[in-house]
Amino acid sequence: TSIGEQNIPFKTVGNFHKLCTIKANLAGVPIPRCFGPNGLYYRVQADIVLLFGVTELKAQIAWVAQNGIEKRGDAEIIYDTDI
Repeated sequence: TSIGEQNIPFKTVGNFHKLCTIKANLAGVPIPRCFGPNGLYYRVQADIVLLFGVTELKAQIAWVAQNGIEKRGDAEIIYDTDI
């Protein structure tokens, strides 16, 4: 999984294997600044929505806007070729 240009390592659990990477544009997602013991950081609160169709898999990114309404945007599925 990656957020912007930062990659988040995938951890294999049990008999599950990495199938794909989801890439999404965070342009519409609110990213508030936070302050912690190590200084300034940003916190993104969003969900990846997987839509299982009859013949294809689709992905979206979902977040709650400032007015409390859920918003969604397209996400790209990049399949791994090492399966």
